[in-house]
Amino acid sequence: QGKVAEPYSDAIEVDGGYTPYTFGTYKWVQPDKDKEEYEYEPVDPASVLPDGLSLDTATGAITGTPNESVTDLKLWLGVVDDKGQEQVTDRENPVLLTILEPEVLTYVTFSPLPGGQAGVPYMTTVEATGGYTPYVWDLVSGVLPDGLTLDPATGVISGMPVVGRTSTFVARVTDARFTAIAQSLTLVIAGPAPLMIVTAQL
Repeated sequence: QGKVAEPYSDAIEVDGGYTPYTFGTYKWVQPDKDKEEYEYEPVDPASVLPDGLSLDTATGAITGTPNESVTDLKLWLGVVDDKGQEQVTDRENPVLLTILEPEVLTYVTFSPLPGGQAGVPYMTTVEATGGYTPYVWDLVSGVLPDGLTLDPATGVISGMPVVGRTSTFVARVTDARFTAIAQSLTLVIAGPAPLMIVTAQL
């Protein structure tokens, strides 16, 4: 199984026959509604796979980043070998595929942030989980200590603090489907270390 908005990769595995193989997706049909007889026919993988996934007919790999959730989606998969022998999953035993919705967008960084010191390079990351990546970060209110910036793509706060101060600000994260949450954070920057001569001997 996979998750919406997360890379997915799996493959149809076969054994025997003559390589190279050609893989495909199929459906079972009942030509005569008065008879309990079924036969399979190939269908375009794009018509049966969840949006965002594709089938490599040369390797049997099903890959991509799904954009929709499905639960126990029934798939009939097949392979044709180099001699024309064909094998399709049984009508009563399809391959089941589940793509889960992502977890709720949630902050995993809490106040206070790791402290820093004026004149010393600083870096920390505000983080979230769930939702749909990629995220975009910004400040809703308040300001960062002088000399620090927030990277909107990564959530990294970095730079060289200029003066000692305590800053409280609200950082917001917005996911790829425009769900947003915000968190109040405090960052304490201590004043610079006292000027000292540390040379003991010349």
